[in-house]
Amino acid sequence: MRKYKFTIILLMIFCTLFIISSCTSKSEQSSPKSENSPKPIPPEIEEMESTILKIMNQVDLVPYYEKQIKEKKLEEKEQKEILTAKEDGTEKKEEEFKPKPITTNDILLSEILKKEKPQEEGDEEKKITIPDDIIFIWHEINTEINSLHDKWNDLESILLEAKSFPKELTGFKNNLNNLTISSSKYNYLETLVTANRLTSYISLFTKGFKSETPPSIYDIKYHVRQIIIDSAINEYNKVNENFSAIKNHEETIVFKLIEEKSKEDATKLKSSISDLESAISLKDISIIKVKAGVVIKNVTSIKEKLSKK
Repeated sequence: MRKYKFTIILLMIFCTLFIISSCTSKSEQSSPKSENSPKPIPPEIEEMESTILKIMNQVDLVPYYEKQIKEKKLEEKEQKEILTAKEDGTEKKEEEFKPKPITTNDILLSEILKKEKPQEEGDEEKKITIPDDIIFIWHEINTEINSLHDKWNDLESILLEAKSFPKELTGFKNNLNNLTISSSKYNYLETLVTANRLTSYISLFTKGFKSETPPSIYDIKYHVRQIIIDSAINEYNKVNENFSAIKNHEETIVFKLIEEKSKEDATKLKSSISDLESAISLKDISIIKVKAGVVIKNVTSIKEKLSKK
């Protein structure tokens, strides 16, 4: 009888150990799933976008600098002619050239690019210095593009580990090379367009990671910028194509906002996009830039709010 009871106890102990072992095994099997879950968006993606926007802002100011350089040379020439003549036996000192302020007519994207990033201390106080040649401005642009290549090298290794961006990687690299070529040739419009095209890959890169920000936010910003560029050169067929793309992405963001109970933000976004459509129908670049700026302001605000959730 004792042997029988002992046998039963051994069987119970064995069963208990088997169950514990089985549970541990299942737990170990489930752990790879957590490892395979999406990781947060790497900061390198945001850094990449920020650098591209900085390059676009530099390029956008090229026409302004070209205009001011011409005026500077003309003024210096006039001053030299005056200095050759003496008045009361003394020579007049050459006055320092004072550049004119940047107006909305001098730029395409700079105003809306400001809405995409927080205001940095000292931005408004930065003094405008006009170089003797536009080459100096392009040198600064090319220096920034070189740093973009370095940032891309860091980000590319991260995206390669994600193993889900083969076409996007190739497309971005090709456009980055094209940006370098167009900038080295001092081609203003091509450099601006290519830089903006690079931003269209940001949304694709974010899709492989966990984020509260819909990738459509980045898409809308890209299409809004392109609408301004195409409007400036009267390519309204392309303008309409980009606006149609914005409408498609609008639905995704509005759905997300309603889901997050941010109905007011959804209404503001829809209203601003509708106003942009009206501006496009007028085919006036000044109004288009203003309404485009409102859309950018709204999507930037939405991005900040959703990222904090």
